[in-house]
Amino acid sequence: AQVLRAKLEALAGIERAVVDETTMTLWIHCEPDTSPSSVGPHIEASLADAGIEHGAMTVNLLTDLAARRRVKFAGVERLTDREGHVRIRVALEWDGEVRHGESIGESGELIELRTAAAAALQALEKILGEPLGIKLVGVKQVKAFDAELMVVALYRSSGSPQRLVGSVSVGGDTRRAAAVAVLNALNRVLGNYLIKE
Repeated sequence: AQVLRAKLEALAGIERAVVDETTMTLWIHCEPDTSPSSVGPHIEASLADAGIEHGAMTVNLLTDLAARRRVKFAGVERLTDREGHVRIRVALEWDGEVRHGESIGESGELIELRTAAAAALQALEKILGEPLGIKLVGVKQVKAFDAELMVVALYRSSGSPQRLVGSVSVGGDTRRAAAVAVLNALNRVLGNYLIKE
């Protein structure tokens, strides 16, 4: 992977290459004003030189700075209704727009963590405008190296099945941590959806 990355980054018009051998995915960060058609043939040649057959690796070109931005956490809100149900609303920002996801569950610290994570997944789907095909497996707060961490486990069944795990330091708000851990679990996957043509 390191040899391939070095070859790709030596090509004109390419700033950085990221190779994920686990998912056979390649992300190419192009220099501003670089045309995908100008670097495409050189990328294909480099992959062929590395012994990677055509189509065996998914290639994603990031051609502008906006496409490289990450989805940002914007806030979390907890609301209760008369029956005692808890509604968690998570706000995420992408490309200057804030989208909200909501999930309803029972009251209780552990259940509300799962509700917050589910709301974060829903907000992501609203940003993307399509289902992610991702199932929430679990949310857990753990202690490691004298730090409290929030860990989220996800499962993607679409495409090639994949287990995804994200974690974040808890800080003061466990519901916020559950939502941010979802984003951390999906950083790599979201790149495939957020690239602008």
